[in-house]
Amino acid sequence: MPRFHQRENPFHEKNLDPNTDEFINTVLRRKSGTVIKKAQTHPAEDWGDVVEADDKAIEEERVFGELYARERSRLQKFFGMTIDVPHIPKGVTPEKIAQWESMGFKLEYWPKINMTEEKNFPGWLHKPGKRYTPEQRYGIEFFDEANTIQNLPENRNNPKLQGLKMTELPGCWILADMRDKPVFEDDENQAYTNDTLIQGVLKHLVSTGIVNHEASTGLRNKIHPRVFDNPAFWEALKMALQVHDIPGVVLRLPRIIESNVRGQSHGFHNTNTYEWCEEYYESGRRIFSGGSDHGGASYLNWRTSWLCTIGFRPLVVFPQN
Repeated sequence: MPRFHQRENPFHEKNLDPNTDEFINTVLRRKSGTVIKKAQTHPAEDWGDVVEADDKAIEEERVFGELYARERSRLQKFFGMTIDVPHIPKGVTPEKIAQWESMGFKLEYWPKINMTEEKNFPGWLHKPGKRYTPEQRYGIEFFDEANTIQNLPENRNNPKLQGLKMTELPGCWILADMRDKPVFEDDENQAYTNDTLIQGVLKHLVSTGIVNHEASTGLRNKIHPRVFDNPAFWEALKMALQVHDIPGVVLRLPRIIESNVRGQSHGFHNTNTYEWCEEYYESGRRIFSGGSDHGGASYLNWRTSWLCTIGFRPLVVFPQN
């Protein structure tokens, strides 16, 4: 890892646990020295501002330190090896992190690893594709068809898919929706948990004609797959998630491999609904994933229109520092 600056974990090489007193005391000792130096060059009436600014720096290092530690641990469990975690994206602050978490979103880092079929990782229990589903009869054979899908004009010309192979993870920080997929009961009762923010955005977009009228209840199902091609749809969500002021962020649906890898959890793999992916299978046929009845995270298929059992989750992709 490069030398420390304000957005790195300053204790990476020392392997200090950010949850321990040792971590906090180390930060305080270093910062108290900074305050003394600043106090020597600032009038007494400005000391309050100096201390306040320094308190913010201490809080940033604590929050970022916890985030680095959490991500290293999560990636170690999934891949079974140590993964270096890069700098927190510019524009991300402890305040924004807390705000996003109150909305049900968390920052995650996913390295640029090519998830080819022969690879085996401890956390990758359900690989994508028909031969990994229980009946092996329905859906898309992902690894066999990956090149064909990637070269489809609708995917090849999509700027949000540039620079990555079909089987590659993004190699950057993302802001991920942490909600479980809902369990299907009936058309009008399929809400994601604590989803009033997204529901409000969807109702507004229906009223402006950006989202099809079948989705007027504001639930995430019944949205026509072509809606996700409209930049205005994502701009509205960018404002709602308050990432509009961070340069270079991109909002989109999860790619197939991202949906699969992140969908290994019980709340995705073992629920009987589905979610849209960013890629198309053929012209006008958007791919969706999920559905415990057909193989959960392994199952892939396509549709040209909305379905009451298919929802979506927005994914915020940060530029690489």
